[in-house]
Amino acid sequence: MFTEYTILCKTQEDLGNEDFSTKFSYNHFRMAWYAFARLLDIDLSEGFMCTTCGDHPSVQSSWMQPSVRTSIPGRTSCAVP
Repeated sequence: MFTEYTILCKTQEDLGNEDFSTKFSYNHFRMAWYAFARLLDIDLSEGFMCTTCGDHPSVQSSWMQPSVRTSIPGRTSCAVP
């Protein structure tokens, strides 16, 4: 998140607002970011689910045999043919 703040500050400085980082601190940015995230009506448990595999997609590595699949929780890629 600090990277986004840094880019925002650099962009504002490039646009001529040279004291932006003193007026809008990283702490203010962070509080605004999380306040906005709380306003969003998103069920994150359903937002990152593979429509084919469900909660735990099956992932196939290139070095594995074609018939071998490994379930890795949290992976977003799917090895469904």
